[in-house]
Amino acid sequence: MRTIDSARRRAARSPNNAHTNPAANTAVNASNAESILFHLIGSRPDFIRHGIMNQIVMKRFLLLPVCLCLAQPPPPDTVLGTVGDSKITVADIQKLLGGLPPHIRQNYVKNPIEFLQQVLLFRHLAGEALKLGLDQRSPYKEMLDHARIQALVQSRIDEAANTISFTEDEQEKYYQQNQSKYVRARTKVIYIPFSLTPPPARGSGAAKILSEAEARAKAESLAKQARAGADFVALVKQHSQDQASVARDGDFEAMRQEDTKIPEEIRKAVFARKAGDVTDPIRLPNGYYLFRVEEIGPPPYGEMRTQIFDAMRQARHNDWFEAARKAVELKIDNVGVLAQIGSP
Repeated sequence: MRTIDSARRRAARSPNNAHTNPAANTAVNASNAESILFHLIGSRPDFIRHGIMNQIVMKRFLLLPVCLCLAQPPPPDTVLGTVGDSKITVADIQKLLGGLPPHIRQNYVKNPIEFLQQVLLFRHLAGEALKLGLDQRSPYKEMLDHARIQALVQSRIDEAANTISFTEDEQEKYYQQNQSKYVRARTKVIYIPFSLTPPPARGSGAAKILSEAEARAKAESLAKQARAGADFVALVKQHSQDQASVARDGDFEAMRQEDTKIPEEIRKAVFARKAGDVTDPIRLPNGYYLFRVEEIGPPPYGEMRTQIFDAMRQARHNDWFEAARKAVELKIDNVGVLAQIGSP
């Protein structure tokens, strides 16, 4: 589990988690939508005065998708719509889009009118809550304080990750010292399926469904032929039952020792060989696999540069996060009392 992602999940965790509380989920969505239109609406108090949905007049927003697709954007002062007596211009929308995460921006592009209307409604309701002083009333005050802490924690985590950098020499040195982590194997495969309860033999034209013993014997025979110099690709095309790899002359996806999506039995067998070797038949629940290793070793540094930077950044961020955790390490003398405080 990546520490950056784990830390972000911890920062977003709340007693009123949206996964278990539909009301909390609505509140989270409202908060997100309100915050992303803050710059557009927050600096325009007249928007709040005219924020009721039946006063929103946005007919000109129908032109927005066309504007977004033009090679030359319209002038910043071009009016796209109105809210009450207030005009919304191209500059307003550009300012809004500039502060949106990519996934939120996609939602906006899909349906700009609905998106903006929803956010305006949230802003209007938030304005009413402020007028009623709900931001100073429990439990809303505490909820807002908690949300602010979450936002600050998230910003600090992101800032720590985004400011990490390394020189090219540092990255190359790291790669030279850790090449074993990046060893990659390219292989070809023959797949021989079996059934624990094979049905009776069918007509002469039908392929026979092998028992486990028959499949193993066949795989062992193919391994012997391949090691004796038989054309492995020809064996693939004649015997393998994995049509996807057969269409690629037996090519299996490139693998690394840490690739947990590939069964451990296969990785152990492949990485114990050198280029040109053929593995013993590998039994998995669905059949026997026979691999020939085509290439094995670390790829060139240039191919791995991005992955190397990510690994180095992750390690550096792990150290930073662990130091932060230790700075506030808690020691409790009376756990029993602590547990009683939170009891119903």
